[in-house]
Amino acid sequence: MRCGPSALPEQRARRAIYLFGTLCTLEVWGEESRHLRQAAEAGVQRLERVARILNPFDPESELSRMNCLAAACGVVPVSAELFDVLHLAQGVSMATSGRFDVTMGPLLALWRRCAAVDQPPSADERAMAVDAVDYRRVRLDPVRRTVTFDDPRIRVDLSSVAKGAA
Repeated sequence: MRCGPSALPEQRARRAIYLFGTLCTLEVWGEESRHLRQAAEAGVQRLERVARILNPFDPESELSRMNCLAAACGVVPVSAELFDVLHLAQGVSMATSGRFDVTMGPLLALWRRCAAVDQPPSADERAMAVDAVDYRRVRLDPVRRTVTFDDPRIRVDLSSVAKGAA
C-alpha cells in the first residue's frame, strides 16, 4: 500500500478454479487492472498445467502415464516439472526415513476402493498394499531425467505436494 496524496488505490483481480480436489482462489493486487487480469489468468494457466502433470485421478496426466509405463516397461523419461517434484518428494522421504512417502498409491487405492463399498480392507489386503510402498524402489536419473520402478507394484501419488508445486 502506498501513502501520500498521489497514491492510487490498489486494485485486485481474483480467479477461482476447482483443482486438486479443492477450490483454488488466486488473487493478484496492483495498480493496473488490465495487468492484474493477465497475471491472474497466467496463474490459473499455471495451476491447470500442474494439474495436467500431477493429477493421479486423470489417466491422461503425465503422472498416471509414468506410473503405468514404469511398472510395465522400466525406464520412463519425464518432463522437467514432474522430475523436479519427484526429486523434491524423494528428498523429503529420505529426510523423514520414509514417514513421508509418495509411493502410497497402492494403499490409497485400496482404501478408496473399500470406502466406495463401505467395507474396510482385510488384514491381508492391507499387508499387500503396505508391501508395495517404498520410496527407495523409485530410481531417478537426473542426467537422463528418467524414472525407474524397482517393483512393478509401485504407484506414485503426488497429491500431498501438488498444490505446493503449483
